[in-house]
Amino acid sequence: RSHNAITNLRTCKHSQNMENQHTQHKNNQQGLLGVGKSGNRFQARIKVRGNEKYLGLFDTAEDAHAAYIKAKRELHEFCTI
Repeated sequence: RSHNAITNLRTCKHSQNMENQHTQHKNNQQGLLGVGKSGNRFQARIKVRGNEKYLGLFDTAEDAHAAYIKAKRELHEFCTI
């Protein structure tokens, strides 16, 4: 982020650039990327090529986030996390 020289940037599609999201949206109440509350448990979801993929329900938000990160590394070709 701090070195945006043309020689340091790569050409990519908007969808590929969106895969590099590192922070949650401002309305995310759990504070973790890919995690939402579902009753007393936490749900993990990820978007792949515009389609949302359900990753499961977990007892803790941290477990749901770990599942999200694992799926992100496998499913997002340009993942930088």
